[in-house]
Amino acid sequence: MRENNNNFNFEKKNVVLLILAPILGIILFGCVYSKVYVEEIPIAIYDMDNSNISRSMIDNIQDSTGINVARIVDSQDEMEELLLNGEVSGGIIFPDDFGKNVVQKNSPNVLALVDGSNIVIGNNVVGYLSSVFNTVNAGIQINIMEGGGIIPYSAQKNITTLSFVDRILYNPQMGYFKNMFAVLLSILIQQLYLSAMATMLIEYKHKIREVLDTPKHIRTIIRNEIIPQILEGMASIVISFLVCLLVAHRFFGYQLKGSIRVTILVLLIFLVSLTAMALLFATFFENITSCVQVILLLSVPGVLSSGYIWPEFAMSPHFINIVKGTWPLYYFDNALRDLLLKGDSLMVIQHYITGGIKFGVFWFIVGAISYYIRIVSIKSDKQYALK
Repeated sequence: MRENNNNFNFEKKNVVLLILAPILGIILFGCVYSKVYVEEIPIAIYDMDNSNISRSMIDNIQDSTGINVARIVDSQDEMEELLLNGEVSGGIIFPDDFGKNVVQKNSPNVLALVDGSNIVIGNNVVGYLSSVFNTVNAGIQINIMEGGGIIPYSAQKNITTLSFVDRILYNPQMGYFKNMFAVLLSILIQQLYLSAMATMLIEYKHKIREVLDTPKHIRTIIRNEIIPQILEGMASIVISFLVCLLVAHRFFGYQLKGSIRVTILVLLIFLVSLTAMALLFATFFENITSCVQVILLLSVPGVLSSGYIWPEFAMSPHFINIVKGTWPLYYFDNALRDLLLKGDSLMVIQHYITGGIKFGVFWFIVGAISYYIRIVSIKSDKQYALK
C-alpha cells in the first residue's frame, strides 16, 4: 500500500507540472514579447553642421515613434562611448557643410552607427532610419524642384515615378510573439514531457530490477502501470496545450486560424515520437539526473536545427535530412506555425504529418524493443548475481 501511494504522488506531481508549466511559460513569453513594435529606441546625434536643414532632419527623426533622440553629443568619441556602454542603440553623424551640399545637390552622406549586437534592435533602428531619411530626402527633392519653377504636382510626379508597395502576409506587424509562439510552445512541450516520461521510465526500470519474476510479470507492469502513465501524460499535455492556445489568443492577440482537430492530431503524433525518444533515453541512462541534464541540453540545438528559425534551404546540404531522421521537433513546430498562423489545411501540411508518423512508428518500435530488452537483461543479470 505504501508503494502504491508513492506512485500516486509521483503521477500527481507530473500531471500538475505538465499542465501548469507550459501555461506559465506562455504567459511569461507573452508578457515579454507580445508588444508588436520595438519603439522609442534611444539614439544619439552628432550635428557637425548645425544648419537649418540638419536641424530640420533631427526634428523629423525625433517625430518618429520608433526612435528616441536620447542624446545630442559634441564629439564622435562621446557617441562611441555611449554605444559601447549601451546607453544608446544607434547614432547619426551629420558632417560639416551638410546643408550646403544638400542645396547644391552634392549628395552628402550621413553616417549612421547601429549597435548590431542585438539583431531585433539593430534591424529596427535601420528600418526606422531608412524610412525617415527616404521621406525627408523625397521632401527635399520636391522643395528643390519647386524652387526651380516646377509646379508641386509635377515635382511630386517626378519623385514618385516608381512606387514600391509591400504586403506582409500572416504577420503584417512582424510581431515577435506571433513569430515565435509556435516554437516556444513546442520546446516547452518537448522538454517537459520528455523529461517526465524518461524519468518515469527509468524509475520503473529500477523497480522492475527488484522484481525477479517471469517476463509475464514484467509485461503486466508495462501494461497496467507504464502505459496508463504515458497516456495520462499525453492527456495532460493536450489539456495544457489547449489552454495555452486560449491564453495566447485572449490575452496576447494571437490569431488561431487552423483546424483544431488537425492541430491536436499533429500534437499527438509529436507526443508519440517524444515517447519513443523517452524510451531510448530510459534504455541507455541509469541515473535520472544525468538523463534530464542531457534532455535539457537538447532545447537549443533542437530549435536552431528544426528549420523554424533558420530555413532548411539555407542549411548545409543534406543536414536537414539528418535532423528529420533523428529528432521529431521539425515535424511539429513548423506544422504548428503553418496551422495556427497561416491557417493551412491538412493537405498543405501533409508532408509534416506523414513524416511525423513515419518517425514516430519507427523510433517507437526501436525504443520499445530496446527498453524491453534492457529490462529483461537487467533481470537476468540480477538473477545471475544472486546465484
